[in-house]
Amino acid sequence: MNNELIKEVIKAEENVIVDFVELGIDSFLDEGVVKDIPIIGSIVGIYKIGKSIRDAFFIKKLINFIYNLKNISTKERQKFIDKCIYEDKNFQEKLICTLDKIDDIDKCKYLSKIFICYGKGYITYLEFRRYMIAIERLNVENILYLKVNIDKKYFDFQHGVSLLNAGLVEIAMFPGNAGYEKTDETIQLYKCLFEYE
Repeated sequence: MNNELIKEVIKAEENVIVDFVELGIDSFLDEGVVKDIPIIGSIVGIYKIGKSIRDAFFIKKLINFIYNLKNISTKERQKFIDKCIYEDKNFQEKLICTLDKIDDIDKCKYLSKIFICYGKGYITYLEFRRYMIAIERLNVENILYLKVNIDKKYFDFQHGVSLLNAGLVEIAMFPGNAGYEKTDETIQLYKCLFEYE
């Protein structure tokens, strides 16, 4: 598969997509709306995306991912993407698969943030891939819980189980009890999502 999606992500201009960020799914089922967004029209053609709810949701997630790269110049985006492709020639497919699997538009913002952190050298490609998978597995409430509770040594059961399933905490054993303890991975993901610019 060629890297047409990546080329489109590099070229995307904020003013071209900003009006489409808040549109509902029903708008993306309208073929006219899709054709009004140059980047999306190109991607629809490349990937033969149809007019199902699932396809419309994918387009909306892709637009949100791109929109959240708005503070990164075209030149910087090109560097980030070159870096990703150098590390992994299948990067594009992995990005598409992750966008397709995530179940909440808000996660696109977090996905963009870890992409930027990788591009700027805050995390390695391996960490970037692990965090992509973690964001896919977590729900937004778990991510927001992490934001508020990062200073705690142990996390509560409800969120701890989800964070464990995403590979972000370890089980800590106490006499007659257990808890969910943050790791270096937890802290690094937190920094990517809420501290690094």
